[in-house]
Amino acid sequence: MMIDEKPSNEQLDRLEKFYGFAMPRKHGYDVVRAIKAMHEEKIKVLFCMGGNFLSATPDTTYTANALRKLNLLACVSTKLNRGI
Repeated sequence: MMIDEKPSNEQLDRLEKFYGFAMPRKHGYDVVRAIKAMHEEKIKVLFCMGGNFLSATPDTTYTANALRKLNLLACVSTKLNRGI
């Protein structure tokens, strides 16, 4: 699925060729940096696919406090779980 916060230029070039529009070239955040960025209010929207983001992190209290700072949180679950 090419889920990667740092896709290579070659990957982005192929996506551009396939879809016919320019891909963002700025790298994203991995999980640890994303949680820190939420605390610093650099991230205002989080879109999660599958799993349970909060329960999967080692410090759920720290992560929960970060999630509360978001303006929008959207989660797509592949099965029922004790979601955020």
